[in-house]
Amino acid sequence: MKICIISSYPPEKEGVGQFTKRLVDNFNIKGFEISVLTFNYRILYKEKNIYQVLGASPKNIIDTYKLLKTINPDVIHVQYATPIYRIYSPLLWTVLWIYKKKNKVKIIVTFHEVSREIILLRFLGIKYYSLMSTVADQIIVHTNEAKKILIKKCRVNISKINIIPLGLFNFNTNLRTKEKALKII
Repeated sequence: MKICIISSYPPEKEGVGQFTKRLVDNFNIKGFEISVLTFNYRILYKEKNIYQVLGASPKNIIDTYKLLKTINPDVIHVQYATPIYRIYSPLLWTVLWIYKKKNKVKIIVTFHEVSREIILLRFLGIKYYSLMSTVADQIIVHTNEAKKILIKKCRVNISKINIIPLGLFNFNTNLRTKEKALKII
């Protein structure tokens, strides 16, 4: 199975990038091919399958779409918090929507800051999260509060939302097979 994660990534020193790095490090289970699409931090990654293509320029948008076509993932997993993507957010969701319409791909999104962003952005935040949720097949949040906000304020179907509290267990010691890992996805 090919999984493409779209996220910030170290050396960026913020929580979502660190979370993604830990997820990638712990998800090296036989039968999975993990790729990460991230921003250009002007460093060369030693790890394979880390692609620095995200950004708001037309070239970045085209490169992101082309790379998705090349990788041809079965699952795209977006690690999302608005401050990470800034102005690129609407462009990213447009690319994902177009890619999903043309290819049979499952899109999962982990919303890391639902509560905070809805409080800050109010009506616009509610509309924005509602729109992003229509592109996602499954949504992961970290708290019951975030789940309730998505259901009540953003009108997201409860069946799309899963709660996975922050912190990951070590997949390498707890999951030994692709079949067991697929139950989580």
